[in-house]
Amino acid sequence: MDNRPIGVFDSGLGGLTAVKALRRLLPGEDLIYFGDTARVPYGGRSRETLLKYARQDIAFLRSFDLKAVLIACGTVTSTSLDTLRKENDLPVLGVVEPSCREALAVTKNKKIGMIATLASARSGAYERTLKGLDADVQVVSQPCPLFVPLVENGRFRQGDVVIETVAREYLTPLIEAGVDTLILGCTHYPLLKDIIGEICGPGVTLIDSGAASARALRQQLAAEGQLTDRQQGETRFYVSDRPEDFEKLAAVFLEEPLSRGAEQEKLPVMISVRGEQYFDDVDPNATELMTEGTLEQTEDGFLLSYQETELTGMEGTLTTFEIGPGRVILRRSGSVNSQMVFEEGRQHTSLYETPYGELSVDIQTSRLLHNLTERGGLMEIKYSIAVEHVVTGRNCFKIRVRRK
Repeated sequence: MDNRPIGVFDSGLGGLTAVKALRRLLPGEDLIYFGDTARVPYGGRSRETLLKYARQDIAFLRSFDLKAVLIACGTVTSTSLDTLRKENDLPVLGVVEPSCREALAVTKNKKIGMIATLASARSGAYERTLKGLDADVQVVSQPCPLFVPLVENGRFRQGDVVIETVAREYLTPLIEAGVDTLILGCTHYPLLKDIIGEICGPGVTLIDSGAASARALRQQLAAEGQLTDRQQGETRFYVSDRPEDFEKLAAVFLEEPLSRGAEQEKLPVMISVRGEQYFDDVDPNATELMTEGTLEQTEDGFLLSYQETELTGMEGTLTTFEIGPGRVILRRSGSVNSQMVFEEGRQHTSLYETPYGELSVDIQTSRLLHNLTERGGLMEIKYSIAVEHVVTGRNCFKIRVRRK
C-alpha cells in the first residue's frame, strides 16, 4: 500500500485524457496534474528544448512526494523517456509502449496508423516500438501539427468546419493505406475522437494513448503493491499560465466541474541574494544568501518567495517580492513583519517592525531594474531609508534567480 500521489504532466489540456482514465480506473488515488500552458504546444520544439521542459515539469511535480510520474505527452515520451527514467528514482511511465501494445492486440490486418505531433512523428518512437513487438506489422505515420493548437483553443467539437476540414486532410492518406487500427499518438487527440471516428469509419479502431497509459500504470502499481487503500482520492491541477482558461476547457472535457480550481505553478528556483548597506564614513556591510525558493508568474509580473535564515538574522521569516511593471513590493511575514514599496524616482512611506514597535520609514528608490522571465534572471534595487526626513542609510538588493 502506498498513499502518495501520482504526478501527471503534459503541455496543456491533452494529459487530461490520462487523468480522466486514472480517475475512473483508480478512484482512490490522489493525482497532481501539471499542464505547461505557457509553452504549449510542445510538438514543434527541438529534442534539446523538449528535454529541458520535461526536466522542469518533473522537478515541479517532484516538489510533491510522489510514488510515480505519468508522462501524458506523446512528444516528451517519444523524445525523452529513456533519459528521464535514468534521472529519476521513481517509476516514470510514458504513452508510447502502452498504446502500441493495445494496437497490436486489436489489429486484424497488421496495418496500424499513427497520428502525432511533428516531433513525435520525426522521432520514429512509435514505429520502433511496434516493429520491436511485431516485426510483421505495417506502420503508416502522419504528423498533425495543427491539432494541438486547435484543441487548446476549443476547436474539437463536431460541426466545426475548420477542425473537420483539417482532420479530413490529415486522415485521408491513412484511410487510403487501409489501416484498421489508429493510434492517437498525442493525448490531445482523444478530444477529437468523434470527428476522427466519423471520418475513418467503423472499420478503424481508435487507440486512446492517455487511457492506454493509465491502464499500464494501474497494472504496474498493482504488481508492486503501491495502490492506495483509500476509497476516494483528490485531484489537484496546476498550470504555468492562465488558469482561468484551462479551467473552462478542463471542465468540459472531464465532463464534470473541477472540485478545485487550477492553481498557478510555483516554479522551484535557486535564489542568490546580496544585500548591501552603506553608511557615511563606514565601510559597506554586505550579506549574501543562497537559498531555494519559488517563482510564480502573475497576470502582470512575478512573485518571488523564499525563507530567511540565521545568516540574515530573520530566521522564520517568509520574504516575498511582488514584481510588477516599474514597481516592486517587498513583504516579510513571520519573526519579522514589514512591507516596503519600490518605484524608481519615487518615495513611499513603508512600515517596518522593530523590537521596539512599528516604525514608519520613507523609502526613496534610485534604481529599479529586472529582466526576470519564467527561466529566472536578475533584479537590482537601490534605495535610501529616511526616518523623520533624515537619511539613515543607503541599501542595495542584488538578486539572481535560476530554475532548479
